[in-house]
Amino acid sequence: MKPQRNANHKRIEKIMAAKLNSPLNSDSGNRRVKNAIIELGVGDYFRGTVKILRKAKPGPLILSVFDGTGTINAIAHDRIFEDAHPLPDKENEGNKGNIYNLGNVIIKDNRKKNQKKSNSSNNIDTKTSTTTGSTTDENTDTTSKTRLLTPDDMNVDDVVKIFGKVAMHRNNLEIEIKSIRSSSMDFTDIINTHTLPVREDFSIQSERYDSMKATFVNIAQRIRRAIVEEQPILIRHHNDADGICAGLVMEHAIRNVLAAREIKPKNLIYRSPSISPFYDQIDMFRDVSKFNKYSDIFGDKSPLILLLDTGSTPENLFALQILHSVQFECIIVDHHNPGKITDGKSQICHLLQFHLNPYLFGWDSQTCGGMLCYELARFVDEDLDDPPLYPAVAAVADRCDISEVDLYIEQTKKTKEELLEFALVIDYLAYNFRFDGGDGLYDRVFTNEQLVEIIAKEVHHLFDASFNRILPTISSTNLNGVLYSEVDLEKYTQRRKYPPPGKVLGKIHDHLATQHKDLIVFTGGFFSDGIIIRATEPVLPVPDLLIELQQAFPEANVNGGGHEQAGSLKYISAFDGSIREFIKNRLENRE
Repeated sequence: MKPQRNANHKRIEKIMAAKLNSPLNSDSGNRRVKNAIIELGVGDYFRGTVKILRKAKPGPLILSVFDGTGTINAIAHDRIFEDAHPLPDKENEGNKGNIYNLGNVIIKDNRKKNQKKSNSSNNIDTKTSTTTGSTTDENTDTTSKTRLLTPDDMNVDDVVKIFGKVAMHRNNLEIEIKSIRSSSMDFTDIINTHTLPVREDFSIQSERYDSMKATFVNIAQRIRRAIVEEQPILIRHHNDADGICAGLVMEHAIRNVLAAREIKPKNLIYRSPSISPFYDQIDMFRDVSKFNKYSDIFGDKSPLILLLDTGSTPENLFALQILHSVQFECIIVDHHNPGKITDGKSQICHLLQFHLNPYLFGWDSQTCGGMLCYELARFVDEDLDDPPLYPAVAAVADRCDISEVDLYIEQTKKTKEELLEFALVIDYLAYNFRFDGGDGLYDRVFTNEQLVEIIAKEVHHLFDASFNRILPTISSTNLNGVLYSEVDLEKYTQRRKYPPPGKVLGKIHDHLATQHKDLIVFTGGFFSDGIIIRATEPVLPVPDLLIELQQAFPEANVNGGGHEQAGSLKYISAFDGSIREFIKNRLENRE
């Protein structure tokens, strides 16, 4: 069902429409001339200043344009450009330029020769542009501060004045352009007014959220602006229950807003999981290549990339540098430890438009990605008021233990055990989907009890078989009050088979923690070239251990990351024995 425009959204559009259709802008003739796209009907004429969102050529010039109240396609046939021819300018002959006859209008070109084109994305002459909240003043401007436009002159994000008749084409309104000319109007205030989030509060009371509110609002407004300007949005999220929930709720919010604004989502919203716990360079190069191809072939804008439940750690630096170098805008919403923070900024913040991470505000990883993205999605889509299943499932899956989690669980009217079953099924689906987004199936986890029951039964069977096979092989020792256990994942698990080694280790670690509640439990699952870590307390935080190992074994190519009490590291297999001894010595000699 297509979402309805809510009262606040309609109010903004009506206010803008009232300004545009004021007597100052009305046509005195018999034709119904309107200056607000939202008010248009078949047979009306439109005269107004618009921003170009999309451009298609060859054939008739097809523009998708926005005026502050709505979006519409505008078609310009070649004949309106063919009538243009220069006339002598007697007043300024040989001095300042030509006068052009463009059929419906006569335009005086005052541009100086060899004047360089502005580099602004809006192609605005900063010497003459003014910032206004509506197009009223610009629409009544009959001065010569305009220029002849040809199809090659017009680019995406340019601002132009158009006049034309409204017709119906394939069940959609469109404007048949009669004349088109340049405009020096700045659309910044109009876009800002139209995209400012309506909501002011979070779904629950939270000191954590309140401290980050400004960043929530800024990111939501940037996403809403991308929707209005028809800029493609790519959602990249971690391929686990937390990341899946983060990606799904954000995609739903964006699709709802697109539908409410009657914008077709095709080629505007993409979602793709990342198997690595960071924005892997393989994923990054694929994304850059894909969107460059779309830009070259279809004229699409560069995307706004959202990295959810991933992206914050130093391992992302290389990929983010590449994105920045090719001018792909990126926003990160994550809860992983970003490493060193100076003046509220991490080492990757300068490469981002916005970075929402609780660590940057003095908090920890307990506010997971799904929780953050649910609240962000509510600012993006003010009609989003579904029970908070996404943040609740994400929180229990990521073992978050703060008061906000209890509030979410209470609102879902589900037990924690039921939510854990949802998380278990989502993890299983994510493992099998791998790089696929799983469209249409993840949502059924929350509505199809039989589906959950069937999958959960199979998953429990697979876990039990792995657990019973590995448990007798575990070796444990007490290191200065820490129960240190080694699990040989290389021998007793199968790569590319479910359950994956990390999930198996988590189940074993939970069992050991239950059996030894009087000790700190540190469980390491080893391969010949890596380790997966789980711990009941941050006695050796994974981000810190990563840095220590990189310094102690610079030739081992140690990389990876995670949270303080859970994570994974990879290294050259020749250093496996030395790294194991290093970890044991650090635990035994801890203060």
